[in-house]
Amino acid sequence: MTDLRITVSVPGEHPRTYLFGDTPVLIGRSPRCQLSICHEAVGRELCKAWIEGDGRSVRVEECPGLTNPLTMGSNPVRGGLVGKRLNLNVGPLSLSFAPSSSHGNNGTSSPEKGRTARRIAPILAVVAILGMSAVFAFRPGAPSTTRSVVDLPDSVPLNSNKSKPGSVAEPAQQAAILYSRARELLSRSGAGPREKAIAASLMLESADLLKLDGDSIETSRRQGEARDLKRALDLSYRKEVLVLHRHLERNNMGAASAVASTLLEYLGSSDGHAVEWLEQLASSAPDRKDNE
Repeated sequence: MTDLRITVSVPGEHPRTYLFGDTPVLIGRSPRCQLSICHEAVGRELCKAWIEGDGRSVRVEECPGLTNPLTMGSNPVRGGLVGKRLNLNVGPLSLSFAPSSSHGNNGTSSPEKGRTARRIAPILAVVAILGMSAVFAFRPGAPSTTRSVVDLPDSVPLNSNKSKPGSVAEPAQQAAILYSRARELLSRSGAGPREKAIAASLMLESADLLKLDGDSIETSRRQGEARDLKRALDLSYRKEVLVLHRHLERNNMGAASAVASTLLEYLGSSDGHAVEWLEQLASSAPDRKDNE
């Protein structure tokens, strides 16, 4: 059996390789694509790719109405291309397409091996979350049969309004008001990730003001409180990202949509293209039964 091997290279990251047994494969930014690339340079639907009848070559056809064209070198792809290996670009991203035998010894894993590896990896990652303050890297360089590329932030952003409660107030007074706001947010019944992220940011602002006022002891205490809150947020956020990956890999789009809604609470309005991707996923009702 010949699979379609697609390698996605993003500047500053390890290349990712994906194997698809069923073609054609729709590639784009939309979560509904078989290979979904959450990057602002990629259109909602970028191109389709499949193995030609001879099993030795690949055909890639661009989708209409692209803002950023799919190119080979400096030449836009028009009308499609066929070749044993196609190296294309869209913005700063590089896409490589080639046939891959499931049973050949070509350095890629078979679909079954890929599925086995994916079943083991989430278990190990959850153990790491619960057992230690592990930092997850969702950018593996090894081949995979995962459904999508999800380029989400590594941690929860802190982005409060940065507005000071009074321009004429002394630093200690401003710090007290900001800290009081933070505590009020945390005391709300059912305070969610966004409230907690804003509270952590307000605590850090409060600590900065106290540092200006020369109160080093209280500055350290509030910085530590903010760091502890941020650390807990990051761990729960990364766990949700791990769950999202698992649902996407299994094509459980209904469950993935629910997790996407949760992740939007963590990210707020930061990182526009990641938020847009999650909003698309959260609002997309599954049109088929999930494969639970």
